[in-house]
Amino acid sequence: MRTRLSEKTTKEEVRKLQFTGRASYIVSIPKKWVRQVGLEPGDHIEIRLEENSLVLTPRITRREERPKEATIMVGKADSPETLSRRMISLYLVGYEVVRIRSEGVLNPIQVAAIKETIHNIFIGAEIVLESDEEIVYQILLGSTRFSVEHALRRIVAIISSMNKDIVSALKNQDEDKAKNIIALDDEIDRFTFYIIRQLKSSVHDERLVKAIGLKKQKECLGYRVETKNLERIADSITNIAEHLLSLSGKVTNSFMLQKISELISVSNGLFEDVMKAHFKRDFNLAESITLKAFEVEMNIEENRRFMLSSKLDAVERLELIGMVDDVKQIASYCKGIAEILLNRTIEETNSVRVES
Repeated sequence: MRTRLSEKTTKEEVRKLQFTGRASYIVSIPKKWVRQVGLEPGDHIEIRLEENSLVLTPRITRREERPKEATIMVGKADSPETLSRRMISLYLVGYEVVRIRSEGVLNPIQVAAIKETIHNIFIGAEIVLESDEEIVYQILLGSTRFSVEHALRRIVAIISSMNKDIVSALKNQDEDKAKNIIALDDEIDRFTFYIIRQLKSSVHDERLVKAIGLKKQKECLGYRVETKNLERIADSITNIAEHLLSLSGKVTNSFMLQKISELISVSNGLFEDVMKAHFKRDFNLAESITLKAFEVEMNIEENRRFMLSSKLDAVERLELIGMVDDVKQIASYCKGIAEILLNRTIEETNSVRVES
């Protein structure tokens, strides 16, 4: 793991460079850092040149061979939500083996929550030990086997499917399709958590960057925000499906639903273009999307004003306006992804010359 001294607990130190022998330069390493990372005489330190800086990374083989472990102690009063939240937090920060132990016997509700989190939220997790008082699970899928880009492509594929299904569901007022769309949102969460886990690990260890499919460590933040925007796009589609279900049994204006489905198709085109730009690292396409997204948002707002002024049932108007607002959010998130891509690829475009 790449290790740095905490800014809060250490001050900047200036050490004198010394010349020894015929061609060697030496500088001493802070004792506090050596103890903090657990180095001992004979251990190796990897030295890498990054622009004008040197990065020191401890190489402790005996530690790297051991998986990162944690234990969650469960009380009788701990709710399933609390338990699941603790498990997700440990997953996101990279723990590989987690032991869940109870003060007495795990109750059936807690066991159900543990297994649901393992099987429905985590990728590559398996239970390796189970008793009345303890459940142990391990994350088996390594970063080199399933890259961030692979996970991102899976999210994009699911969202594309959700987009097409919601258009069909609106046109036909198909409640079954709406329910299927809502169910897919859990799948989006699984891949989102996986990506966040990988990015967090790479922030602390630059050697993992290429293993998870990225070019540079500084891209991690952009991918994190981009993944969040994709998750929000899926949430917006899910919200539209929920609005449709809320209209069940009410007189629904088919003309208005048709208008909304058309707006979704336009926003879906924006989504497909921005993800094409992402995977091709196309700066020019991303730049055109930011301009197009503004036009799409203006069109959506015009339709919103039209619905507000129309003579609709109050409840129906509320649900339809909610759908339109969610479509506008989708366009906004697509624009956000395009802007992140512009920042990531600005140095790669022919229109910019970077001075060394």
